[in-house]
Amino acid sequence: MERISWIDYAKAIGIYFVVLGHLSLPQIGSDFIYSFHMPLFFLLAGITFKTSYDTITFLRKKFHALIVPYFCFSLILFTYWFLAGRHYGADVASGTSTTVLQAIQHIFYGISNDIYPSPLWFLTCLFVCEILFYFILKQKSVILIISEIGILLTAGLTLQILGTECCPRLIWNMDLACYYLPFVALGYVLQKKDFFQFIFKTKWSHGFSFLICALIFLGSFYASCVYQVAPFKNIIDIAPAITGSLVVIQIAKLIPSNKLLSFWGKNTLTLFGLHTIALGFIKAFIVFVLHYDLSIISNCVAINAGISLIALFLLMPVAFLFRRFAPWAIGQKTSL
Repeated sequence: MERISWIDYAKAIGIYFVVLGHLSLPQIGSDFIYSFHMPLFFLLAGITFKTSYDTITFLRKKFHALIVPYFCFSLILFTYWFLAGRHYGADVASGTSTTVLQAIQHIFYGISNDIYPSPLWFLTCLFVCEILFYFILKQKSVILIISEIGILLTAGLTLQILGTECCPRLIWNMDLACYYLPFVALGYVLQKKDFFQFIFKTKWSHGFSFLICALIFLGSFYASCVYQVAPFKNIIDIAPAITGSLVVIQIAKLIPSNKLLSFWGKNTLTLFGLHTIALGFIKAFIVFVLHYDLSIISNCVAINAGISLIALFLLMPVAFLFRRFAPWAIGQKTSL
């Protein structure tokens, strides 16, 4: 399948927000980023989702594309945490202590939480999402397909509302997969129905669609902030997640040919898997070389925005080396 440039650009924008979201920002900034940055990747996965494979081939491809990289990056992150992170990282700052056994258990459990190495939860969650969606699409009835997705979404929302105290997290983020599955489905339907070709057809349709999505996003994001502690907040969050993702996609479509964004978009897996290490090295440079306290970057959007860019640039040679010498580790068949 020929790569679509605006998809790569949207991924590049998304990965930048992922990195920025893992730094210390004002609450409104974190809320803004988290309102759409992960749903964006699930929606993009739906846009590129293919059903032309038989079941065994599909499962093998998804395992190679998502689970192999998950364990490869987990091993790298574990090594980094074992040698440095547990002595200088979040464990020390928070006063907690993650044992080696807990870290290893977390790798195989693969869920999203504050214990090492939480950023990789996306890979196992997307794997479960795509497996579920593949088998749901095997149904011949559209009504049955919609019903099954609706049931899973309801289950996902219910589990989030009840919280981990009532419902412990499920292995490989099966609970989160129920929530994110509709985003994969939406991306798939929009692409199949030529939605993007339609809105990108003229400047007027593109501009009108962008305006509508932006207005809905701002309104729903405001509502999400107002009802921050409401039990139904997760339901409200769906609107900014969808419209925010569509806004990013439409911005990406406006970007002229850009080799840097194209490279980031094609290598989001490496950037996603290793950005916490890059941020760790940057923070270490600030503390041990520049002799500044990390409080200087706390809640400073401008500084953290710059640090995020530096982290992505630092990882570019690493991403190139992976694609050149170990493409299998990032789910690729061939090198550059």
